[in-house]
Amino acid sequence: MSAAMGYCVDLYAKELREIMVLIRGQKSVLVIGEAGSGKTTVAERLLERLNGFKVAIASYEGSSRQTLMLIAEQLEIPITNAKDKPLNMDQMKGVITRGCNKKTFIVCDNCHRWPSSLRYWLEGLHAKGVILLVLAIEDVRRDIFLRLVKVHLSTPTEDQIREIMTREAVLLSFSFSDGKLAYLQQLAGSNPMIAKGLVQEACLGRYAEEGQHNRYINVAPFVNAVLICFGTVRFLGIGLSDRSLYVLGGMIMLLTISLRYIGNGLNQASRKKPLGKG
Repeated sequence: MSAAMGYCVDLYAKELREIMVLIRGQKSVLVIGEAGSGKTTVAERLLERLNGFKVAIASYEGSSRQTLMLIAEQLEIPITNAKDKPLNMDQMKGVITRGCNKKTFIVCDNCHRWPSSLRYWLEGLHAKGVILLVLAIEDVRRDIFLRLVKVHLSTPTEDQIREIMTREAVLLSFSFSDGKLAYLQQLAGSNPMIAKGLVQEACLGRYAEEGQHNRYINVAPFVNAVLICFGTVRFLGIGLSDRSLYVLGGMIMLLTISLRYIGNGLNQASRKKPLGKG
């Protein structure tokens, strides 16, 4: 079993069991999880356990025709006519539908990106009894999405994310301190793919992408408070006809705005620290 599969088993063992029960009961399933959460790995793990199905795995990369051709190729369904000329889109959909049955299993990756024409076609396959495993980052709440049993991938715990990062480091023969691991874990949040990617970046000694973490000096609350206070002083100066209060409030407001720009500059400088060092 690959390392990625191992992560999947550890993180989503409950969901895997639940999906297997549904599929064995001839139910199609919608798996929902954020980008990088491991939906595709869940599908790969399921396919290891399935027997007796004819399987096709497809994603949409901007061409409905290419998606249909990929499905037809995996199901070994010819998509040319008697004169060996390619079928048009509607003809391909019809040929593939006729070639599918209750022992056909189709994985639709990133289905939230599929055009409505393909999703409506999936509804026809579903009505025929074809088993669909639809993977998406959200529940679109229309057409084929409304007809499937929904399984939401659970959010990994901090310990699980830490274990993923530790395993990835071992695979790369890379070591870092507990402090560095904790720091990277903060950047990863609860996303397994980001967690692995950060370890890979650290191993290569690359820099964190700007805005990817929160180790910086946050002067915004202080600046906002000062601006409010001295804005109030200026209004008092106007109300009391006190020119000195008005001028003083304006000068300090300008000084505070300058501090904001200084703080932003410090934040940008703090983002230049390489992750793989120290």
